[in-house]
Amino acid sequence: MQPQTALPESPAPGVQEKKEPPPSTVNKAQPPDEALEKLSVIVSVGDWRQIFDPSIARRREVKRRLATLGEYALREFEKKELRTFAQARFIPEWTLTAWKHAYLHEGLDGLVPQDWLTLKERSQQKVIERLKSLGNLVDVVTITGDDVYKLSQELGGANKLRIAERLIRRYQLDGVWGLAPEHDPERLHRPRSNQAPPSEYAAATPKQREEADRRLALITPYLSKRHITNDELRDYAKEHSTEKHSLSWRSMRNYLASYKKWGIDGLLPKASARCASSATASRRR
Repeated sequence: MQPQTALPESPAPGVQEKKEPPPSTVNKAQPPDEALEKLSVIVSVGDWRQIFDPSIARRREVKRRLATLGEYALREFEKKELRTFAQARFIPEWTLTAWKHAYLHEGLDGLVPQDWLTLKERSQQKVIERLKSLGNLVDVVTITGDDVYKLSQELGGANKLRIAERLIRRYQLDGVWGLAPEHDPERLHRPRSNQAPPSEYAAATPKQREEADRRLALITPYLSKRHITNDELRDYAKEHSTEKHSLSWRSMRNYLASYKKWGIDGLLPKASARCASSATASRRR
């Protein structure tokens, strides 16, 4: 397959390889035009099978996530650009980055939700209610402040602004399943308020960036998964341990948690106390 768009060279030392997503199996044997109709139309006509059939819903979610990634799927963004891009989509930066890496490594298969099980009837009813509230917002990529305000008015007034924001975020993060009572993507991996952000990847040394890239490669197969057992991580860690780099399932957990909180910055190795004190002394001068 020929790449449609080449990745630009990284500003970091060295040349970054051009990447393209591998072939996908998502669309094989897919009926023509099925799961491609606008979700708001499907909700209005009451075609619940297209909404809650996991295989159809997953294909639609893959299409939604790829549209959400947009140009970020095939080129690197500066940190400020990514922040603005993520804010317009009501999605955390680390979520977009996780989708991007999964897409580049596995193609469309990397965007398939891994934990979408059949919803109970009671949950489906709640999801339908919330989809109707969101209306045409389920089909758009970017969300404006006016969109949030209008939704809050439809939900009951200005005091519903935060409820409107949360409803949008839940859908943007995890699609239809994110609206189910038992699925609240905002509660997962929420950073603690007392944690300071790590150093920035762009300001790290080449050796630190190399280590962060190595850790990212290790956790990439799990970025799109939500429920990962310790036994699964233990077997994976044992298989990928080397004499130079010993790996445990706890390290994998820490890498995943750090990446989901801070993105690639969270995978940078921590500086030693001696280096940290030297850096602090340099700043004081």
